[in-house]
Amino acid sequence: MFRPITSVGTARRTLLAAATLFALSGCAGLGGPGIPDMAGTYQGTITVEGQAIPGTLVIEQEERVLQLELRLAQLGVTARGEGLVTDDGFTGEMAYNLNCPGTATMEGTRQDEGALLTGSLRAQDCMMNSAGSFRFSR
Repeated sequence: MFRPITSVGTARRTLLAAATLFALSGCAGLGGPGIPDMAGTYQGTITVEGQAIPGTLVIEQEERVLQLELRLAQLGVTARGEGLVTDDGFTGEMAYNLNCPGTATMEGTRQDEGALLTGSLRAQDCMMNSAGSFRFSR
């Protein structure tokens, strides 16, 4: 049986929870149609300040939540973090430690039915604040 909402705070929390569930469901039910499959291993490059660096992007996916791992062997660094599937791609934030702890963020689009991911990359740590792009394919 439902209990009546007796406070504005409770009403706001209930509305926020319902809106969040609706947004995450993609209006088609959790795990339903409309959530692109992004899971897999991608090979490609990130380009930062004009320098192309080869790498591997590994994505694990559960519904709209992504686990991201970006391996840059040339730099001897692996960045790990989480992201979310968007309508046309994904966003993500990963922690890394090159010379000191830092954070890299990615915003990408999904092309060629998921075979190609392209987008922008930002990295920030105690020694640098840089921006670039990426291109990865399955």
